[in-house]
Amino acid sequence: MTMMTDEQLRRDIAGIVGKSGLLPDDEREQYIINGHEPRVVVFPTQIDQIQELMRWANKTRIPIIPIGNGSKLGIGNPPSRVDVVLSIIKLNHVIEYEPDNLTITVQPGMFLTAFQESLGEKGQFLPLDPPYRDFGTIGGTVASNMSGALRFKYGTARDLVIGIRVVQPDGTLIKGGGKVVKNVAGYDLSKLYVGSYGTLGTIVELTLRLQPLPEDFQFVLAKFASVEDALDTGHQIASSQLVPTVVTAATSLPAAMIEESCLIIAADGHPETVAWQKQRFEDICRSNGALHIESYEGASREALHRTLVTFPEARWMDTAIVSRASVLSTELIPLLTEARQLAQALNLHLEAMSHVGNGVIYFVIGAQDEELQSSAGVSIIKQLRDCVKTHRGFFIVERAPLPIKREVDVWGTIGNSFPLMRKIKDALDPNAILNPGRFVSGI
Repeated sequence: MTMMTDEQLRRDIAGIVGKSGLLPDDEREQYIINGHEPRVVVFPTQIDQIQELMRWANKTRIPIIPIGNGSKLGIGNPPSRVDVVLSIIKLNHVIEYEPDNLTITVQPGMFLTAFQESLGEKGQFLPLDPPYRDFGTIGGTVASNMSGALRFKYGTARDLVIGIRVVQPDGTLIKGGGKVVKNVAGYDLSKLYVGSYGTLGTIVELTLRLQPLPEDFQFVLAKFASVEDALDTGHQIASSQLVPTVVTAATSLPAAMIEESCLIIAADGHPETVAWQKQRFEDICRSNGALHIESYEGASREALHRTLVTFPEARWMDTAIVSRASVLSTELIPLLTEARQLAQALNLHLEAMSHVGNGVIYFVIGAQDEELQSSAGVSIIKQLRDCVKTHRGFFIVERAPLPIKREVDVWGTIGNSFPLMRKIKDALDPNAILNPGRFVSGI
């Protein structure tokens, strides 16, 4: 890769986006990625500027890290090199909105919360409630394929993206999918870029499938003597003939000051249907030994929902290890039991939250002693990964202190799919200029 002075680097990039498109040097530290401060942070305002930046980077072999607002910079392995961070937050306009078709085409720099508010004025919403939603962008959410409790009913970002435009590493602008669901035929290129963490191209436009705002939306929170009881009850509800919107169990919810094991179930839709389902949820919880049941609607429901959304951010445990496992829902109870035993043996504190019907479980692990956390943290990650493997699942570390990330691959091994991923990466980014070292097995 070409090495050039910082002055040269800034001069070349300013020639593409103008001096106003560069972040002042004394503000770059807010974009530090695992201890690496970028040499330049750039904010293009036009797609053709991104194309020119990519062509320049491909020619000079200068790595580029595409981001939204930077809310998820801590995810991934430490990069092998950080030269240019490219933020798309100034590409933040609605391109085309078809309320009657429940579709919208937007630029990726729109903040998710502001986007949802604007849709709400039309009686619609994007059914995504991912972590970091309060300060994340649509593009960053899609690039990381993040989702939350609503995925049980509405699916993930991958299910909601029906069209995409991407600038490839050679500067080519490509398009996949369409602007209405019926037009999506043939190879669906959209799915290739959703969840690729900016390693294959920079997303510059998205067409999304929307939903009408439900007439009613209510939560039920049931407290149980054990998280295993909560999980078992959640599994019964998720596999029943009922149609819940959310089925999530947790060891506790520290951000909401709830210390007991609990199950959170929600229903949305017509008020009569919601009321009937809510009653059935409560009946099932009581028959399974729930100690206490509360209903949440309106402002209290919003507050509880936000607690579920922010759980993986672990703001209440700043130095935590945050990991995510995906297994069959029937494997959640034995997996959680083993995880708690591992944490106890290593003198670590563990909290867990599971989207029961999807088999997704988050572990937030920490310790008072930072030195203990570093050594024990590496150990529990390796043991949890082996444990999840025995349950035929997948395990990744979403966030961890840098000393731990230097000792483990946060993505782990992904088996037979890696050779195909390697071929796709080599074909689309042969000079490895996008996000070098951060994704699976360092690609």
